[in-house]
Amino acid sequence: MGQALFIRALSYFELVKVWGDVPLVTEAYDDVLSAPQLPRSSKADVMKQIENDCHAAISMLNWGNESIQERGVIANRGSVYALLAHLYLWRATMTNVNSDTPVMSDVNNADTTLNTLIARGGYSLVDTAKYGDQFINPSTESIFEVAMSENNQEGAYYHIGLGFLTGSLVEGLGFSPRFWVPDQYIDNHYGVERTGYGEGWVFRPGGWEWLPVKVVGIQYYIVENGVEINVTDDADLSNGNAYVYYADIDDYKLELVGGYGPDLGEVRYRNNFVKVGTQGTNLIKYRNIIYRNPGNRTNGYLSNNLPVFRLSDMRLLQAEVALYKNDLATAAQIINFFRDRNNSSSSRVSATDSKFNLTREYILERGKELYMEGHIYFDLLRTRMYTEFIGWMSTTRFRGEGFYWPVYPLLFNDNKFLTQTLYWRGKV
Repeated sequence: MGQALFIRALSYFELVKVWGDVPLVTEAYDDVLSAPQLPRSSKADVMKQIENDCHAAISMLNWGNESIQERGVIANRGSVYALLAHLYLWRATMTNVNSDTPVMSDVNNADTTLNTLIARGGYSLVDTAKYGDQFINPSTESIFEVAMSENNQEGAYYHIGLGFLTGSLVEGLGFSPRFWVPDQYIDNHYGVERTGYGEGWVFRPGGWEWLPVKVVGIQYYIVENGVEINVTDDADLSNGNAYVYYADIDDYKLELVGGYGPDLGEVRYRNNFVKVGTQGTNLIKYRNIIYRNPGNRTNGYLSNNLPVFRLSDMRLLQAEVALYKNDLATAAQIINFFRDRNNSSSSRVSATDSKFNLTREYILERGKELYMEGHIYFDLLRTRMYTEFIGWMSTTRFRGEGFYWPVYPLLFNDNKFLTQTLYWRGKV
């Protein structure tokens, strides 16, 4: 019963973040055809139901699991505390989007919840040497995740992670993936400026060559017979000059030590991203492929669990609580802890920084740690950092709750009480 209440609470939390007001069903009906049609309940009522379900579940569940096989994939008391922490922070700033002042009672509840979870949950951060392993199987950091192990025929053939992979990683895929990681994301989160000498693959009219490279600031030069040729701009390709290819250090042995480019030594960059072509960056966070026909390596399925809550998420949320409480020193300490832990070249922050800048740096840290784990869009709304990173989200649209999704029009045929999301009325 406790696990069922948690799943219901988690499901409604995802619904309330996406649509706001949603029909609230709290009882089962023997005959779904005669079940009553329900209107949308207010988001405040839905969030109160989530809170009540969580409190009820906590009384029915224990810390830890009965067996190692259940860790992370069977809800326990820690899973519920993690959901409650997110609920309180969402409710603190998203109940009234016309105000940027958080509801401190919810902030304090989140603080207490996080402290209890971290102190009593028995979780620990994964060693950075095994950073990538935690996305394959549950780890010491796992609080709750959706099991998707191909060993149990749970692998995914249409997982979004597959869309970023290419034939160099999965047999049968082409050279170009369906999705690229935006360059803007890499620049914002991993861009560092370096100056020095190195060497790397350089594309010239005759093909790829391995040549010395000199970098000054954001300018790249190849060095051929002692002559420096500026190859910074793509336009250089059209006039016969060379083009420096920012290759991944593992794939192309790029040993460039200068320039403005990705932070190659950062744990999360090395484990999550790779350059396998001249266009864009590939996400390899979810790349554990198991072939159902292993002999000829065909029918590859992604066998990566889907993370929902993990300890790094909770530790970072503590920085958000500190920011809302104007405890800038604690927020800075947590941000710097993650940068030190992951060997980041990003500058360290200080309690003397402005609250706005610390919030921005906090969001960048969550963007690095939790990329493609389903958090970042909601983080940007909750902290109001959408103004920095979501170009199409104006303040006017945000105040009008234009971040919620519209309701699919055909659903109105099945429920006469259903109404369209306020922002989308007259638009769809």
